[in-house]
Amino acid sequence: MADRLSPSWILADSSRSAGRIRQRSLGVRLGREFFARPPEVVARELLGCVISTGRGDGRVAVRLTETEAYHGATDPASHAFRGPTPRNAVMF
Repeated sequence: MADRLSPSWILADSSRSAGRIRQRSLGVRLGREFFARPPEVVARELLGCVISTGRGDGRVAVRLTETEAYHGATDPASHAFRGPTPRNAVMF
């Protein structure tokens, strides 16, 4: 089920993106190595990118204009901070 909710592609927009993502081609799926960095770096580099999913007439694309960055269970601002609950169960 998680795969169905995950974006299929994150498309780099060289006019708006910063850092390493600027060098990526349109239509390139970002791998785990992109996301395996400090959350504030990833959040900043995702700003201005386009996320798209679906096929044919069912394709949807959105440009990211806002991001948030949390350090997971160690960040008091994160919903994961107090451990699993019915509301945040998908995070664990």
